[in-house]
Amino acid sequence: MRKLDSMRDGTHWRERAREARTTAEACDHPDEKRMMLDLARSYDLLAKRAEKRFAENKPILA
Repeated sequence: MRKLDSMRDGTHWRERAREARTTAEACDHPDEKRMMLDLARSYDLLAKRAEKRFAENKPILA
């Protein structure tokens, strides 16, 4: 899948969220962990928005 397509359908943002959560698990400092989890939630929101737009614009094959 091309990178632009993965950004449009949310795959790219879901992967970034997963990476942020993995980094958060390794954080020893509570503030760093919180920031990484906040970032992961932001990526999840971007993924949801991308998925919604992708679904609304995807042609229906007959």
